[in-house]
Amino acid sequence: MAEAGNGRDATGEAPWPAPEVDHFLRFLVTVTDNTDLEVGVTLNVGGVLVSGLLVGYDKYVEGVVSQLRGAGGYKDTNMFVEEIFRRYAEVYNSEEQGDDPAPEPAMDTIYIHLGEARFFAPGSAPLPVEGVWWRGRLSEVQGFTLGTLRPAPG
Repeated sequence: MAEAGNGRDATGEAPWPAPEVDHFLRFLVTVTDNTDLEVGVTLNVGGVLVSGLLVGYDKYVEGVVSQLRGAGGYKDTNMFVEEIFRRYAEVYNSEEQGDDPAPEPAMDTIYIHLGEARFFAPGSAPLPVEGVWWRGRLSEVQGFTLGTLRPAPG
């Protein structure tokens, strides 16, 4: 008989292989991709903590495009990259639409998107001072907590 929460039987063996992605985190990503909900999360990714607001793909694209507009640099290059993001968002959203009312764990749950992301590593100050837009593979997240970390007052 499996114990609640850890998926192991009385001998300590898992009756099935561990999932590649945490089901609850996948659910949160799917919800944020399909709504305007934003959730504070802290992710453990390769020994580094990534902390920020879990946002949907559309919000992420809007944020990156807005960041490009304010970044200066070559206007033509920024416009080119902005157009690539917009076209990809159109393809992404058209693939997401369909007759099935339940969202499938497809593109929208392969990547996770954070706004105001900061990176916390042992022995280092959090980077950057201002949060950034971050995109990562959901399968690379080893653990997570709800809520964001804040840098210690200085």
